Order: sequence, then structure tokens, then C-alpha cells
Amino acid sequence: GVWDMGSIWTDANRAPVPAPTPPLSDSSTSSSCNATGSGTGSGDDTAALQRTLDDPACEEVVIPEGVSLAATVLWVRRSDVTITISTGATLRGLPEKFKLSRPDCNGSIASEFNWPSWCALLRVEAATNFTLRGSGTLAPGGVGGESPDFYSALHVRATQGVRLSGIRI
Repeated sequence: GVWDMGSIWTDANRAPVPAPTPPLSDSSTSSSCNATGSGTGSGDDTAALQRTLDDPACEEVVIPEGVSLAATVLWVRRSDVTITISTGATLRGLPEKFKLSRPDCNGSIASEFNWPSWCALLRVEAATNFTLRGSGTLAPGGVGGESPDFYSALHVRATQGVRLSGIRI
């Protein structure tokens, strides 16, 4: 389904605060950087994507239309970051590769109680202002069932001002 909150949540009031909808690209107010990698979704683009997310010059990280990228875990540690997954673009998880180094993510350890290290494709630990938007797809991978592997699409930890809009998960 499509997830569209259209508002910002803050720790102060635990209630939605209306947020203006910014344009998908506005070079006059922010620096936009295209995400790089193989573009096919068949390789591991984690290192290239993480470099872009860590670059202080990139306020908006864009996965361009029709591009498919794949990663194990991506970290957003800087404030004021926007990730835009464009129409027809996909950010796909590589849970099997990630779980090799994290037994708590393969169901063998009770990870539902391991919130500080929750297993997710996109981990946000920025202080403020994170936006995930666009009309593309965030496809984490992983499975559910009786013994789920707990590889989630998104884990936000202690971040004020989170906005999700239009993304398909």
C-alpha cells in the first residue's frame, strides 16, 4: 500500500503538526544529489548510497525515475535530510546478506526486544527533520510468519520532525 502521513510528528506533543508539502525538487532551497550505484538492483549499492547520505552537501538524495538500487542497511545520521524515491524507482533491501552478520535479525534471537539495534533497510537516527517521499517503492525484503526475520523497511529512533509521503512499501 501507499503510506502518506502528510504531517510531522514531534516528541513534544506526540500529535501531528501540519507540514507544508515541499516540491519534489527545489534547487533554490536545498542541494539535491542523485543516488548512485549500479542502477540495476542486482548488485550491492550500499557503499555508494551511504556516501551520498553522509555527504553534507546533499540535503535531498534522489533515486531517479526508473532506477533500481539495492542495499543492506542505510543510515541517516544527519539532520535535515530528504530521500526522494522517484516514480518507477526502487530501493530494495538485501536482507540475506545483512543477516549473515546479524543473528538477531534472522529469527534465532528474540529481536523484538532489541529496539536500539532494530533490523531495517533504512535506519534514521538524525536529531531532526527527516523526510521520505516520492512515488517509488521501498522494498525491504525479509519475511513474516511464525518466525519472522524482522528486517523492516524503516526504523526511526529519537528523531523529531519525521515526514513520510507517497512511498510504496
